[in-house]
Amino acid sequence: ADNAVDVAAGPAPVAVPSPSEQAELLRPLFTHKMKAGDTWFIIDYTWLKGWKSYVDYDSSSLARVRASQPGPIDNERLFQGSTNKQVSGLLREGFEFEFVPEEAWKLLVAWYGLAPGQEPIERVAYDNFGTVKVEVSLVVLRLIKGLDDASPQIVYRSRRTPLRTIKQQMCDLFSEPDDDTTRLWETVNGRAYKLQDNLDLTLEMAGLMSRNTLSLERCGSDGTWPLDKSRPTALTPVGATGTTGSVTSSYTPNAYASGATGSSWSNYNSNSSTSTYGYGGGSYGMSTGRPGEVGLQNLGNTCFMNSALQCLSNCVPLREYYLSGRYKGDLNRTNPIGCEGHLADEFAGLLRELWENPRASVSPYEFKRTISKFAPQFSGYQQHDSQELLCFLLDGLHEDCNRIVKKPYVELKERGDRPDAEAAAEAWEMHRMRNDSAIVDLFHGQLKSTLVCPTCSKVSVTFDPFVHLPLPLPDKQKRLVKVIYRAWDPAEPWIKYGVLVNTTGKISQLKSVLGATIGVAPASLYVADVYGKKIYKELEDHDGVSVITDHDEAHVYEVPPARGPDDIVIRIVHRYKQAGSTYPSYSYSYYTSYTSYNNADYYVLCGAPSLMRISKSVTYEQLVAAIDAHIAPTRPREGNNRTAAGAAAASPDSKAAESDDDELEAAYASKQAPAAAAAAAAAAAAPLPYKLFITQSHGTTNIRALEAGKVVDLDDGFTIGVTWDASIDAPTVVEHDSVHTKVDVADTRLTMDECLRAFTRKECLTEGNLWHCPVCKEGVAATKEMELFRLPRVLIVQLKRFSYNSYSRDKITALVDFPVEDFQLGSYLKQQTGAIYDLFAVSKHMGGLGGGHYIANAYNSVSKTWFCYDDSYVRRCDAADAKSEASYVLFYIQRDDPSGAAAAAGACAMDADGDVDTGADGATGGARGDDTQPMD
Repeated sequence: ADNAVDVAAGPAPVAVPSPSEQAELLRPLFTHKMKAGDTWFIIDYTWLKGWKSYVDYDSSSLARVRASQPGPIDNERLFQGSTNKQVSGLLREGFEFEFVPEEAWKLLVAWYGLAPGQEPIERVAYDNFGTVKVEVSLVVLRLIKGLDDASPQIVYRSRRTPLRTIKQQMCDLFSEPDDDTTRLWETVNGRAYKLQDNLDLTLEMAGLMSRNTLSLERCGSDGTWPLDKSRPTALTPVGATGTTGSVTSSYTPNAYASGATGSSWSNYNSNSSTSTYGYGGGSYGMSTGRPGEVGLQNLGNTCFMNSALQCLSNCVPLREYYLSGRYKGDLNRTNPIGCEGHLADEFAGLLRELWENPRASVSPYEFKRTISKFAPQFSGYQQHDSQELLCFLLDGLHEDCNRIVKKPYVELKERGDRPDAEAAAEAWEMHRMRNDSAIVDLFHGQLKSTLVCPTCSKVSVTFDPFVHLPLPLPDKQKRLVKVIYRAWDPAEPWIKYGVLVNTTGKISQLKSVLGATIGVAPASLYVADVYGKKIYKELEDHDGVSVITDHDEAHVYEVPPARGPDDIVIRIVHRYKQAGSTYPSYSYSYYTSYTSYNNADYYVLCGAPSLMRISKSVTYEQLVAAIDAHIAPTRPREGNNRTAAGAAAASPDSKAAESDDDELEAAYASKQAPAAAAAAAAAAAAPLPYKLFITQSHGTTNIRALEAGKVVDLDDGFTIGVTWDASIDAPTVVEHDSVHTKVDVADTRLTMDECLRAFTRKECLTEGNLWHCPVCKEGVAATKEMELFRLPRVLIVQLKRFSYNSYSRDKITALVDFPVEDFQLGSYLKQQTGAIYDLFAVSKHMGGLGGGHYIANAYNSVSKTWFCYDDSYVRRCDAADAKSEASYVLFYIQRDDPSGAAAAAGACAMDADGDVDTGADGATGGARGDDTQPMD
């Protein structure tokens, strides 16, 4: 069959439907609604996107441009580390992976197979408060017997696996009876740490997440338990030295019972090492005796939640409102857009665990369950944005305790010809008519928004409430991207350049900068990510440079412009045939048969891939001559006309040299003509050292062989496999001096003033964010200006480090030099004066978009000390540690007296008891409008 896939000289080929037939078969399967209990498979997003393009899945005339058969399903980039068992929990659906139903997966594997050595990533959907979810990343457990940690058994389990099942499997593994003569322990550093005696708990409920060690203990013949002797009996408080203040732990069983909730605070036993919060799971042992110096256990990619919670926990007026119980008088359980009061109750309960019943760490399991119930976007165990969670949390707490039971209808008005003060006061009053809570008292401010229509000059001025200030970061940060430049002339060496671009720049900028350096028009440069000796992905102009990591091998190919409508660009890969017995057979009978093997020969890629421009229809001999001219020599020649040293790295402001298309064509033609003629003559005089095949894009599976004397019909994006008798080497890469260019870090530092100016600067709205002009009756690209008008008592500032669009995701890691104390906003404020703030907490994001971690730095008002909260671990730190390239969300509190000094650590003005001095009227200072209500 024309569509049969030839795997070298392997097993009988599998009849594969035509691309259009494949699309028709899978379209109804991909529309299946996910149901609890159904089996789904995780598949690499790039592979699936390539398949959809190949089969014209979306019925677009442009869909198959430069698309070829995708080859075996390759999920390698989804796996965490060297194992193909665990999928990284930091991946995002729709960016790095997709879910496909079981029936669709079976068909795809039957048609294309699975990459050698990989296993299917199978998951079962489950119900999560009415929302069907799929658990992407599993829990990695280390299983041992006793304290023998020399050779642990590594297993991967669902978070919903009961401890009873784990114990049964361990008893089978270690040949021990599953009865009351064996017990299950969590061990830490070779010592018994926590007895897991409630086997009805799941791993999630017990707070057991990845990298936990579980030990199976067998009762001794004398009736004693050996691991009892290895348990620690005391823990030194956080920040203490020696053993002063250590507290003896009295171990008690978990207090879990059917129907128990995280709000059962009255039965708490201060001598117990087990917290009733979150079923007591994993409350790591002994009390520190210090309020607020308590960690939050990571339930599986919940560091974003832990970071936000620790910041809010150290907001003194908010904490006092909940710990005092005053919030109960404001509970609005009938609010249709609230959380029925459950979120407020769970938040108050968690604060009690952190401040009134302190221990080393607690499990926020019940709090996480409550959030998942009312905000399904946060269910499961994907990584999320701490600022997005913070927005939901503050809004949910507000609606749970909104004193307005029945919200009146209000009609927002524009300013018109009225003074700003009058229009702003009216807008604020209408806001308070529907929103009256402690959250509004503390966190809500007001912005002035001005829109001007470019067509009719209509001016619209409104005054809108805000909960946080999203400050853009001016793009001053530079990054050195290293690429290998491949000139069209094969006689020239391959040169590695360092290209200095903005971190949020696009591939188009990289091409412009490099083109100016080497004297080639950007339109003639093609950028590709080369991986596994093949072109993994061709990068488009709109792609962000962030897609090229420091570990990637990016090639920039010089390709001449098209000379006519029939000119196309094809890929060239080099390979040789390997005789072996390890190539997998892709016959598919349910998902387990991928492990069958046969004695097939298979192709191994070598050298480096290329891009070549050629006509769609050529003879075999013309193709051979063109390939000979393009790939020869295989090693760099002497006497090249480009030096590999002496030129400095170009700046992002460099402009590429402009070239006329006709002149470019003539130049390329004159450059190639002698080589092509020589290659053609050589081809006629001697047998070829290679054979040519049209292959799938990965280069190891043949579509058809090319034969002498025949016309070869090609299409854009086709891959030609140049098959050698033995492996060949790629030419040596020469380094340009620009590779060693030092990036001036000082130039990337930003000030808070620069960020505030960027926030208040006039901007023109873009497509997709147009303003509907009431006069023009259509969407227009209006100019927009934002101004601060009323500031809250607690100011939350988001440094917008992340940017997302349809093509790329970027993170700006520039250091923002924000003030820890004496943050003055008077010059940006239109109504209030003397607004001075002091920092008390920071949510930090460390790492990149493909993987990262959240922590928090916060000022403890009780111990008057700054602490770093890293999930379960808490340590002392300095106020200066709050400021780093990782700082993401900043929490400021307004001073009581604008002329007074900040607190000892630069956090907030506090009284002797560690509480905010509210003054006579109950407000925490800072000028506020007369219509602002105190907290209670």
